[in-house]
Amino acid sequence: DGIVGQTNLHASIRNNATYGPLLDDALLALPAVSLVINNSGELPFSETESSVELIDPQGGEAGFTIPGGVIRSGTSSLSFAKGSMSVRFRGEYGATKLEYPVYARHPHDALGAVTTFQELRLRSGSHDTHSWLGTSENPPVPYGNPPVTRSGDAQFVRNIWQEDVHLMMGQPGMHGRMVQLFVNGNYYGIYHLLEHPDDDYMGTYFPGTSEDYHYTGGGTTGSVHDTGSWSTVWARIKASLINYTQARRWIDMTNLADYMVLSFYAGNDWDWTALHNWGAAGHRLPDQGGWKFFPQDVDISLQDVNADCTDQTVPDGIFNALLATLNPGDEV
Repeated sequence: DGIVGQTNLHASIRNNATYGPLLDDALLALPAVSLVINNSGELPFSETESSVELIDPQGGEAGFTIPGGVIRSGTSSLSFAKGSMSVRFRGEYGATKLEYPVYARHPHDALGAVTTFQELRLRSGSHDTHSWLGTSENPPVPYGNPPVTRSGDAQFVRNIWQEDVHLMMGQPGMHGRMVQLFVNGNYYGIYHLLEHPDDDYMGTYFPGTSEDYHYTGGGTTGSVHDTGSWSTVWARIKASLINYTQARRWIDMTNLADYMVLSFYAGNDWDWTALHNWGAAGHRLPDQGGWKFFPQDVDISLQDVNADCTDQTVPDGIFNALLATLNPGDEV
């Protein structure tokens, strides 16, 4: 029985001599996010009007209440009972954006977290939970290079760890924090409340507006504006790779190098591939600071000190193509 599958705590836990007395302090240790969704209570697969509230039971922050649209997010994890969600703030719900210092107490705030948001994500932990890595049979087959068998070891913190380290490296990244989540009054467990590095994110952290920027998820999907599509800009980036000087006009090379070093260290040799589980965002024009790269869905990492993912051509062959432009003896 998972937390999501029950509407109340089991009496066997609540009345347990060891664990029962710990419950109050555990539930009060993190701020709570409450979603009141205008439907039957299931997490919606289409954007649904909801009330979104942040409550700090310790009184350390004011919290907020705001209308928004909630929709389940993810790909292979969409079937998990403990689903991840996107919370979007639009004028049709009554507020075009959330104005609140969500990450004012972030411990690794390299750039200074913004206080204006058009979207926040509530991440369930996805594969790094009881839904997948919490069972000994997952991952289900030997994998990696060379292939090895690894037993499930859900930690629930792999994503937030990598995102925090990315910020500690001095790079723009996703601020996040842990919260207790309640949906229509029912407890859904601990969730990771984080930013989403898309065109709105870029327009908030960097000069200009969201219309000046594009983003892509894994080089397969992305933003579309009146000024054009992410794929058009991405094609120009790919075309510049034959000449390092030209590529520097489009790509933040220091950011890319830091992203790759962090990814190699984390060692996701399961599903970090050329067109999967990474994100990138940047200006639609060259010479504007270059595109930035972001960790994304790094659940199946930090499992094995011998894991080697340096054979992957992430992101979309860009790093490997840039290496090929270097002369012998050039430092990377």
